[in-house]
This record gives sequence, C-alpha cells and structure tokens, in this order.
Amino acid sequence: MMKRLWVRFLFYYLSVVLLALTLSSLLIGRDLGSQSLDRMQEELYRSARLFGVSFFAEHPEGFAGDADLDKLCRALKEQTGYRFTVVSAEGVVLGDSDEPARSMENHLYRPEIQEALRSGQGTSQRFSHTVGAPMLYGAVSFPIGGRPAVLRLALPLKETEARLSTLRCRILLWSLCGFLLALPVLYLFSRATSRRIVRLKGFLEAVRRGDRSRRLYVGSGDELGELERALDEVAGELALYVQDLALERTRRGTILQAIQDGIVLLDDEDRVLFINPAAAAIFHVDRNASLGQRLLEVIRSEDLYRLIDETRKEGGQREPREVMLLQEPSRTFLAAAVSLAAPGGAGAIGCLLILRDVTEQKRLDKIRADFIAHVSHELRTPLTLIKGFVETLREEGTQDREQSGRYLSIIGENTDRLVRLVEGLLRLSSIELGRIPIERQPLAVARLVEKAVEMVGPSARDKGLSLQVSIREGLPPLAGDPDRVMEVLLNLLDNAVKYTRTGEIRISAELREPSGDAWPVRVALSVSDTGIGIPARELPRVTERFYRGEGASREEVRGSGLGLAIVKHLVRALDGAMSIESTEPAGTTVTVFLPVWTEQTEGAEQSENGAAGGGREDEM
Repeated sequence: MMKRLWVRFLFYYLSVVLLALTLSSLLIGRDLGSQSLDRMQEELYRSARLFGVSFFAEHPEGFAGDADLDKLCRALKEQTGYRFTVVSAEGVVLGDSDEPARSMENHLYRPEIQEALRSGQGTSQRFSHTVGAPMLYGAVSFPIGGRPAVLRLALPLKETEARLSTLRCRILLWSLCGFLLALPVLYLFSRATSRRIVRLKGFLEAVRRGDRSRRLYVGSGDELGELERALDEVAGELALYVQDLALERTRRGTILQAIQDGIVLLDDEDRVLFINPAAAAIFHVDRNASLGQRLLEVIRSEDLYRLIDETRKEGGQREPREVMLLQEPSRTFLAAAVSLAAPGGAGAIGCLLILRDVTEQKRLDKIRADFIAHVSHELRTPLTLIKGFVETLREEGTQDREQSGRYLSIIGENTDRLVRLVEGLLRLSSIELGRIPIERQPLAVARLVEKAVEMVGPSARDKGLSLQVSIREGLPPLAGDPDRVMEVLLNLLDNAVKYTRTGEIRISAELREPSGDAWPVRVALSVSDTGIGIPARELPRVTERFYRGEGASREEVRGSGLGLAIVKHLVRALDGAMSIESTEPAGTTVTVFLPVWTEQTEGAEQSENGAAGGGREDEM
C-alpha cells in the first residue's frame, strides 16, 4: 500500500501535522503550567505582604504566645484557604495553621525560608510530608517584636494540577479535532500532488518512447509547475532535435546504402557494428544476421585480417591494397582500413573497412592491354612484309618483272589487309558511338537469309562445306534495318566458314523468347557450324575486338578479330540480344534475337521519323 505515491504523501503530511500538534500541545500545556505557577507565586507574595502589613504591623510587640499565633494562623486559613506558617530568624516555627507550632521541626533550612531571610521573599515547590501533598510555598520576611521573622503561605497544588490536566486534555482534544479536519484536506492535496507527479512520469515515458506530439499541462505557478513548464519546453526542443537527428540518420543511411563500395564498421573485438548492403552482397551474407558477429564468422580472408591488424597497431589510415576474396567467381577488391580512436586518444575503439570492387576494372585493363597487343600484332605483320619487300625492290630493282610483280602483289595484299583493318576499326567505333543510322522497317526473314547464303556460298563451296537453311514457316517480319541485319548475317557466316574445316553450316530462324529479356517473343536467327569450337573459358571474351583463342588451330585462321565485336554492337543497336554456345571441338552456335514488326513498332517509327514507312516491303 505504501508503494502508492499519494499514500506516502498523505502519511508524511499526517505525520508532520500530528507531530506538530503534539509538540505544540505539550509546549502550550507546559507554558500554561509555568504561567499558572508564576501567577500563584505572585499571589502568594501579595497575600503574604498584605497579611503581614495588616496583622503583624498592628502587633509590633509580638504575640502573647505560640497558641495565640497558631489560632491566628488557623483563622486566616479559614478565610483564605492558604496554609500560614510563622518562622523566626533561627528557624523556630512560631505559629502554623495546620499543626501546633511546638511540635514542628526547625524550618531554617527550608529553601523558601533561606531565600526570604536573604532577599526578603522566597518561593519553593515540593512535597509536604506534614500535609502529605505537593505544595507551593511563598515566604516574606517581616519583623515581629523587633526581631526578624518570616511569614510563609502554602497552597496545595493538587487542585491546580487537576485544572491544568483538564486544560491539557482540552488542548489535545481540540488538536485532535484540528487533525481530523485537516485529514481530508491533506488527502486531496496528496492526491493532487501525486497526480501531477504521475502525469510527469507518464509524460517522460511517452517522450522516451518517441511520442513527439505529447505535451504537458502546467498546473500552477509553484516549483512543480515550473518543473512541468521546463520539462515541456525540453520535450519540445528534444522533439525537434530527435527529428533533425532522425532526418540526418536517414540521410546518412541512404547515402551508405546507395554507396556501391562495401562499408563495414568493427568494434575493438572485430565484431560487426554496421554493414551496408554493398558489403553484404560482397560477402554473400544477411545484413541483420551479420550484426554482432566477428568478421571471421562473416568472411574468411587472410589479407583482410592482416590489413585490419596493421591498422589497429599503427593507427590512422592504411594505404589501400588489393585483396582477393575466395568466392565463386573469384573477385578482386581494393581494401582500405581506418582506425577509429576513442575521444581523448585513449586508444582504438574500432575500425572502418572499405571495399571497392575492381574486378571489372582489372578485366578492362586486361582487355585494353590485350587490345593494344592485338592491334600491334595485326599491324606489325603486314607492315613488316610491306617494308621488307619494298627494301627488296629497292635493292634488286625492277629488272626481273616477274619477281617484281610477285613482290608488288604481296605488298598490295598486305596493304589491303591494313585498309580492311582500319576500316573495321572505324566501323566498330561508329557503331559504338551511334553514328550509323538505323532505319527500322519490316524485313522478310527468308529473303534476308537467302541473299546472305548466295553471297557466302562460293567461299563455303571452295572449302567443301554445305550450307543448310531451316526457316520456320509463317514467321512474322523483323523490325530492323536491312543493311545492318545483312551485315550481322554475313559476319556470322564468314566466321563459320573460316573456323570450319569439314562438315556443314546450318542457318535457322524461328520464334523464341530469350531468357532474361523484356520482349515477349523474338525471331531467333542461328548460325551453327561443325568447326573447331570455342573453349568455355574463352566464351565471355570472344566478342572483344581482336580477341583470338589461344589454341594452335585458331592461329592458323587469318582474320581481323573484329567480326563478333561488330555483330554484338549492331545487335544492340537493333534492340536485340545475342548468345553464343560452343563445345570444343564439336562446333559453335551463335544466335541473335531480333524484335518482331508490330503495330506498336510502326507507330513508334512513324512518330520518330514523321512519316508512315512501316508498310514497305523489303525488296531484297
């Protein structure tokens, strides 16, 4: 029950009020008793002086005997209620209202007697064994018969204490009544204060949960109200700060997630504190599952561990270095690590790891190097021949017309080879840069294939190869440029003839849906041969310019190495796709997927060219 805040408040308030009332009642009773005794003492002094002046002054010679004085004291007691005692300067009792003077002991050493003899008056409070009750004594010195004497009056305190006790009881009773009347007020005050504090607690809990719309009602202008107002202002400022912080956190999170580089934040024990999506994709792990794990549990790479260890020991930022992650496929990354120092430079508290995928860059660098090597090789051979035969003609002269003619023929062949090579490079460059216009129109597949076979037929028959054509009936027309499509077919057929020693070359056309393509269906033009084939490791690179396989059989075939590169870029310009399948040494199949002519294609072409040309038929 005491756990309730308002009960505690009520208990504390009631305890304080009860204690205050009790102490005040006791102090008031004590003060009243002291005041009553003081008044009684003053009254005893006044009465003693009055009786002393009235009686003892009228008998300056004294009384005839003790009996007369005892009788006078008794008569005074009957009239006033005080006990009268007359004591000589030697302490001898000369008269008393309650006991015979002769039978009473010496009173010289009574406190009030000593004080009266010394200062003229004295008082004392003690228990009287003669009367058997507590008494208040007051004594005044007077001369009797020319000799000093003391008149002492005594008043029983029993009745006075009874009146004081009654008064104290009344004070306690009224205090209790006041306490009972204060009880509901204290209860309401406790509940009100408790509700304000509970409201403060609920407000703080709401703020802690992130409820930025919660506001605190300011109840009054007291200290608690000032606290409520201050907390409400702090909550408003905190809401704005949290909002700005959340916005900044969202921005940073968006930036870190959008960065293509892998970013991993580690603590001082190499546990993952943060990993962005790029890093999770690099390591092939789940982001949420990786948090809290050690880096060793996320990825195994000795190069990364060595880089992080050196960074922790030497501090600062290490120079980026290439690391290779043993994955499938294997990839190369440029890794950099930064040591995060604690505030004040107390030591490293973490490490930031940044990974940049340079696999494609390395591949492109290799392609560039191979391209330069291939171009150099292609240019060096004909140039060497031309230079050699020109020097031979210069030395031998032209007198032997038959020999000179043979030399000039070789020079002409190599010059034509250089021209073809340069023209191929220029054409490939024009295709890549989009400088060759593409005029889309409906093309009959059968007529295109028939014309291409007529053009390649002689060279195939010279090698003893047969050309087989398989065109599916009812194929819709292609949407493409006739010259560009014909160039694609001729390049594919030329490659097939070059790299096929014996057997046949098959050309087929059908409707097919290429995997991973956005078009619902396309015309698939395939050129298959029974030639030397292409190794599986070389398939990704056969469309690179000047690329030739490493086999000896391919070195025997002479070509520019630009055919498939031109085909790839032409097919891309025609919004098509391309696939190559090969099994060494069973042959190769190259398939190009070209779009079909539809009403949407015709409408797009008309809006693009500003004229209706979609209904023309191919005249080839």
